[in-house]
Amino acid sequence: NVGDRDLQEGIARVDTLARVYALPLVSASVLQADTKEPIFKPYVVKVIDGVRVGVIGVTPPEMFALAPESRTKGLTFAEVQESLRRWLPEVRKKADLVVLLGQLSEEEALKLKETTPGIDVIVRGVRDIEWGVKRNEAGGVARATRYGTGMGVLKVKASGGAVTGFEDRQITFAKGSMA
Repeated sequence: NVGDRDLQEGIARVDTLARVYALPLVSASVLQADTKEPIFKPYVVKVIDGVRVGVIGVTPPEMFALAPESRTKGLTFAEVQESLRRWLPEVRKKADLVVLLGQLSEEEALKLKETTPGIDVIVRGVRDIEWGVKRNEAGGVARATRYGTGMGVLKVKASGGAVTGFEDRQITFAKGSMA
């Protein structure tokens, strides 16, 4: 999911890195200012062990406030709910399991999970995060590691297109190690 820090060096740099490293970037929030169409794919669908997994990305517009204006010229940023209203029904039709990637606070993520039908799992990342999965009655919300100091592994158990459980763990990178 493309976020504010990704745009610090501009959209051309993000595009170059995505091509060089074959990164499947998504964002339903980063739009062309003139057409209001997404710059990146708003979502992708991959088949994993026979399960169609849809991954959609969102970032609240206020997260882009610190990105240099010179680097975001020609871009506009859609609200999270607006992005989900536009793209979630399409993803849901194509996927058995929908994962939302978002730069969201814990409160925002849990509220979305409870109020937005069609999202099975949310993986969130913001600057002040710690690792862990917080479960509520609506399902799972996972948080990434801080400043790339580790990698979170979230195993989603599914059966018949429905989430049946979660297993999570964190891998912490040792200082100076290569991952």
